[in-house]
Amino acid sequence: MEHQHLQPNISANSREDDRSFSHALHRWAMHVVVKPQALIPAVSCLMIYAVLVIHFLHEHPGIRISEPNEILSMSSLAIGLIMGFRTQSSYDRWWEGRRLWGDLVNKTRNFSVKLCEFVSLNESHKLRFARLLREFSLSLKHHLRDTRYDFDAGGLEAIEHSDHIPLHIATLLHRETEDLLDNEHISETKFWILNDELSGFLDVVGGCERLKSSPVSAWFRVGIWLWLLFYYLMLPYLLSPHFGYWSIPIVLLAVYFGIALELTVEQLHEPFGRELNDLPLDTITDNIRKSIDQIFGLSNRK
Repeated sequence: MEHQHLQPNISANSREDDRSFSHALHRWAMHVVVKPQALIPAVSCLMIYAVLVIHFLHEHPGIRISEPNEILSMSSLAIGLIMGFRTQSSYDRWWEGRRLWGDLVNKTRNFSVKLCEFVSLNESHKLRFARLLREFSLSLKHHLRDTRYDFDAGGLEAIEHSDHIPLHIATLLHRETEDLLDNEHISETKFWILNDELSGFLDVVGGCERLKSSPVSAWFRVGIWLWLLFYYLMLPYLLSPHFGYWSIPIVLLAVYFGIALELTVEQLHEPFGRELNDLPLDTITDNIRKSIDQIFGLSNRK
């Protein structure tokens, strides 16, 4: 009997694993392909150029670059080193952004749990703290994306002459926590424990702003594209002596995946936007909202 009860759960878990694997595979494929429509102009121009060059060299076999193997090896090595460094630096920025937002999720949960354990909050206090905590992550998302924060949707009072909404909401959170101390709802020791968690919120804000305000040098980005352009302009000359017209699909693959990689790296370098490879801030803020509602017992309320 026990085996019969367990069997449906195993099947359900298997189906769930299959869906998770399919979803992960789909997202991986989308990351590899990037957005084909964004690649069409550049790839088309370079392919027309490559076809013309390869056809010209086929019709004029006497025109050749001396020692194409050495030039191809050196240029490929240079491109590989540059793109490797570029990819690693951009991924480091993306990962730091993900780590900072992961810290925000943990600090929000820690503050909420400790607050509910330290104080018997009445209904108005629960709603006030929950609203401030929810809106802090939302306002930070809008702050990093340079989009408008909707006060009416958040149920908060409008802030006049404030250019930094997350900082203001953090101030309101600190003020509400201080009121609990002043009214003797918590001891000074518990207040400082909560204050340490609130300080972590601003550490996250500072880290995200540092990433946003320190982009890679424009000259470096231009240099990457110039190196890629030079490499792709030389590639038909270097491959044609060995592969003839078969150089065309080789150049096509090199151009497509090279440009796709650079576009993906540019998205990773600015992790707070709305592109395919940026951080899923909408999902993260929604998870924070769900955690707050569960901790404060507001899951079944609007």
